[in-house]
Amino acid sequence: GWMRGAVVDFIDLQWFPVFNIADSAVTIGAACLIFGAFNARVRP
Repeated sequence: GWMRGAVVDFIDLQWFPVFNIADSAVTIGAACLIFGAFNARVRP
């Protein structure tokens, strides 16, 4: 919780695992890095 030094998972969709905004941000950021690495163009 807030004063216990722990992360609270607060987005609970009944058909999907519980997660929070930080989980989503890390996952989206990693996906963007991987996508960018595979689509990088080399300048001649």
